[in-house]
Amino acid sequence: CAKRCFGDGDRISRLPDDILVDILSLLSLKEAARTSVLSSRWINLWKHTPSLNFDAKSSLRKIKKNIKLLKSEGSKYVEWVNSVLQSHKSTTLKEFIIHFRFDITAENSITQWLEFAFSRQVQRLELFMEKSGIFYCFPEEFFSPCSGTEPKLQQPRMLFDFKSLKQLSFKMIIVSDRAIELFLHNCPLLEQLIVHYSKKISKLEVCGPSLMLKHLELYYCM
Repeated sequence: CAKRCFGDGDRISRLPDDILVDILSLLSLKEAARTSVLSSRWINLWKHTPSLNFDAKSSLRKIKKNIKLLKSEGSKYVEWVNSVLQSHKSTTLKEFIIHFRFDITAENSITQWLEFAFSRQVQRLELFMEKSGIFYCFPEEFFSPCSGTEPKLQQPRMLFDFKSLKQLSFKMIIVSDRAIELFLHNCPLLEQLIVHYSKKISKLEVCGPSLMLKHLELYYCM
C-alpha cells in the first residue's frame, strides 16, 4: 500500500522538495525517517526537516523506576540523537528539543548538540534533563571574552549568532543569571524565556537593547 500511495509516480512525490519537507516536519522524527524507504524520491528528504524534536518523556514514564533500564535507554537515546545530527542537512532550525534523563556520560554530547542547534540559527530551543541527582551545566564557553582592555567576560561576544532565537527553555539545567542576561542582550527576537530548577540564578537583570520578551517564567531558581 505504501509503495502504491507514495511510489515514484504518485502525485505527492511530484511536489517540490520544500513542500514535502514541510509535510515531513509534521511527523515525529522516527516517522519522518521511515519515509526514506518509500521510494528513491524520499530517501534524503527527512534529513532536511527544520524541526528536530527528541522528546522522550513518554518513554521515561514507562521506565522511570528501573534504573538499569534508564541507563540503557539513555545510551540508546544519545546514539539516536547523534545519528540524526550526523545525517541532518538543513542549514537552519525552527526547533530543537531535547527531553530525557541526564547522565554525566552524556555531558559532552549534550554540549555538542547545543553547538549544532546554535550553529543553525535555531528559533526554538528546549533543553529538559529530568531529575537524576546530577545536573547538566550550561557551558559558559559559549560566551567568549572580547580582546582588549575590558575585564574578562565584562563584555563577551557570542561564539554563535543567537539573533534568530525566539523561544528558550531550560529545565533542570544549571545556568547562571549572567548567561541568561547575555541571551536577553543578544537575542533581539526572544519572546519566551523559561527556566526551571536552576541553582545558579540569584539576581537576574531583565534588559536588552531591543527586548521583545512577552513571557518570562522562573521556577525554583534560587
